[in-house]
Amino acid sequence: MKFCVAALFLMLLAAGCGGGSSSGAPADADQGKQLVGAFGCGGCHEIAGLTGADGQVGPSLHGLRHRRIIAGSLPNTRENVARWVDDPKAVDTDTLMPDLGVTRSQAQAIADYLYEH
Repeated sequence: MKFCVAALFLMLLAAGCGGGSSSGAPADADQGKQLVGAFGCGGCHEIAGLTGADGQVGPSLHGLRHRRIIAGSLPNTRENVARWVDDPKAVDTDTLMPDLGVTRSQAQAIADYLYEH
């Protein structure tokens, strides 16, 4: 699993998606879609709008913005979704969600995409 995550991270860097923005600009949902695909989120989650994202390990992410709680205990906000994607073990040490090695700006872009779909 670590090899797959590392390989995906290297592919992101090669594609120019790895650095993130330090300008404070809002994350881009289109970039989030690319990142969701590149990090293989659909291998564990069902994600609307993403071909092949039909995983059954984690919860479906369809309609995420309509949920009250995420990750079992966090109020559902874009910031908390980004926090969860960025460092799931910091929120729940027992989670099966792996640390994907995303940057904070990548996590925010992923959250933006998930909120739109």
